Amino acid sequence: MLGEPHSIHHEFPQHRERIDALAKEHPEFRAKVEEHDRLDKTIRGLEMRENPIADRDMETMKVERMHLKDEIYRRLNGGLADATFKNAVTGPTVRRRVNGRALAREA
Repeated sequence: MLGEPHSIHHEFPQHRERIDALAKEHPEFRAKVEEHDRLDKTIRGLEMRENPIADRDMETMKVERMHLKDEIYRRLNGGLADATFKNAVTGPTVRRRVNGRALAREA
């Protein structure tokens, strides 16, 4: 639905305390949550204002948000060791930029 919030706390209300604890203890996790939430805010703003943006660019932003959400979810469920998560945060290479944002990272 257009304009619906998808912040990490909204998406995973059952993990609110764990999200806060991991964000406090692990700067890499906090950065990933902040990146997701900034991207979500950008997407919602574009949807609500109906700003002109190519469908391909909007889809790219939504896919990036989905990948971030997946990484965060795996970390919440203990699926990534701290070192692996850190590499996931800093490792990918940016392939393109939309509205000044790095998008569509290579694995």
